[in-house]
Amino acid sequence: MDKIYIYSGPPSGVTLPDGRETMLHPGQDATLPEDNAWVRTNLALGNLTEAPEPEKPARKRKEEPTDAS
Repeated sequence: MDKIYIYSGPPSGVTLPDGRETMLHPGQDATLPEDNAWVRTNLALGNLTEAPEPEKPARKRKEEPTDAS
């Protein structure tokens, strides 16, 4: 399963086992597989951090009908 990370290492590139090539730039998001050894190593080194989950918009509450009497 892929996850979004924020990269903070030097400009770099990686070819993942599935053949995807990803360019990495400091401060930018990168979508990477969380079960990959390279990803786990860079998490441990502090070059990658998990991006915060985007906030879900609040659900609108249904307005209750008003009594027109």
